[in-house]
Amino acid sequence: MANLLDHYEEWGEEVLRIGAAERSPAIAEIAQRGRELHYEWVEHAFGQWLAHLKGRARSRRRATLIAICDVTHGGFSLMIWASAGARSEPL
Repeated sequence: MANLLDHYEEWGEEVLRIGAAERSPAIAEIAQRGRELHYEWVEHAFGQWLAHLKGRARSRRRATLIAICDVTHGGFSLMIWASAGARSEPL
């Protein structure tokens, strides 16, 4: 969790700006690469908890983690929390 919050603090606002400018083909390509990196990060960060799942159960769990940890979706609240300095203690 601390890793995710550190990432939001460093990159969250930039990611939101890129998402807002995605109408440009060049920016859309950058945003797509960012999504691919996010998917790879989810595999890396949560791989040990996904390993025992197979088929549809694994796909659904992975998709849930992608959505929850994505700053433009579920993670937006965490980004606000992190940037507001709300975490005063290590997680």
